[in-house]
Amino acid sequence: MDEKLASLKKAMKNTVFKDLQFTDRHRRAISSSINGGDSEKNKILFAVLQLVRTEKTGMEILTALKSQALFAFEGKEGMMYTFLHELENKRWIVGEWKAERKYYKLTETGAKVLGKASDMRKEVKTFSQSWSLGE
Repeated sequence: MDEKLASLKKAMKNTVFKDLQFTDRHRRAISSSINGGDSEKNKILFAVLQLVRTEKTGMEILTALKSQALFAFEGKEGMMYTFLHELENKRWIVGEWKAERKYYKLTETGAKVLGKASDMRKEVKTFSQSWSLGE
């Protein structure tokens, strides 16, 4: 099968894509798209869902995001709570008040979403590693 794909790729490169040129910017955009199209928002969503597999406060989540170099809430920490509230509305996480602090935890629905996202990332990564843009 690999040989057939290699032959197809070679034939397309010599015919259909013969005059096609990509700039470095195009290559980066395509590579980013192939690697999951992870926008900053998707990275944050994925990270937050992973973090709340165990119970965490909003502040613990913010600290963990910063340690992962995700600074979307830097200087606007209040937006984190709006984001968490949206995840609660989707029933992907649940919040519970304990001793004047709200703790967030992944729900079963959220775990399914996280599992699908993780599977999709693996599939996209495998595909992107097997496909070359002629670099």
